[in-house]
Amino acid sequence: MSRKIVFLVLALLNSLAPAAFAAGERIDWRTFDLGGSVKSFQNYRIAESLSFGAVEKSVSANYRLQPGFINKFLSVGSGSTYFIKGYVRSSPGSGLSGVSLSLSGARTGSYDTGLTGYYEFTDLFSGQYVVTPSLTAYAFDPPKRSYSPLNADFSDQNFTGAQASVSEKEVKVGRSLFDPKTGQSAGIFYNLAANDAVTIKIYDLAGRLVKTIADNVSRSPGFNKDEWDGKDNTGSVVPPGVYLLHIKSGKLDVTRKIGVRR
Repeated sequence: MSRKIVFLVLALLNSLAPAAFAAGERIDWRTFDLGGSVKSFQNYRIAESLSFGAVEKSVSANYRLQPGFINKFLSVGSGSTYFIKGYVRSSPGSGLSGVSLSLSGARTGSYDTGLTGYYEFTDLFSGQYVVTPSLTAYAFDPPKRSYSPLNADFSDQNFTGAQASVSEKEVKVGRSLFDPKTGQSAGIFYNLAANDAVTIKIYDLAGRLVKTIADNVSRSPGFNKDEWDGKDNTGSVVPPGVYLLHIKSGKLDVTRKIGVRR
C-alpha cells in the first residue's frame, strides 16, 4: 500500500473554527469512528500565528487515519493546562492491568492500564472532570474521582480494585459504609443463573422506602452490578445512619445493611 496518507474526511466543525490561531494557543482534535466513538485525541500548542488551513495541514501531515475514521476540530484555548495521573492497584498492592479509565467533563477520553496499572490524562484545560475506572467483576475504591474544577496538576490519583466474586443466590455490597458527600457509592453485586427481573430498593430502619434502584428490571445471567449513590428518590443525599438494601428476583430475596457515614 502506498505511504500516501489516507484521510477519509476532515469533518471540521467550521462553526467553531477560527480563521487563524494565535501563538501560544492550544487546539484540540479528536479522532472518531463512524459510530461517533472517540478513538483518540491530540492537542497542539501553536508556536507561531497560523491560519486554520495551515494547522489543518499540519494535523494531516502527522496523523494517518484508517479508512472509516474522522478527524474533528473541537476547541481552542490559550490558558494553562494540567494533568491527572495515578495508578490502579489490586488489593494486595500490585498493578492492575486491563482497567479502562474514562475521562468525562470538559474533555473526554479513555486510558487502558498496562502491567503497572499506571494511567494519565494530560494537557487538560481548567474545567469540570470525572475519572472513572471500569473492569468486569471488579469494584473500585474510590469508584470515581471528581475535579470541580481542575485548576492544578494532580498526581497519585490512585484507585484500588478488588474482584467481586459472587456465587448464585449471594449478594455482596462493595462498600458497606460510605460517604456520598465525597462522591462515594455502594456497589451491589449479584449473580443470576438465567435472565431474571430484579427489584432493588433501599429502606430506612423504620421500613420507609428511601430509594428505588431497579424496579422489576430485566438482568442478564451471570455477574451483575448496580450502585447506590446515597441519594433518595428526590435526588437528595440521605442523612447518616444505617439503611436496608433489599434485592428480589425469581431466586433472590436478600436484605443487607448499608451504612452512610457522618
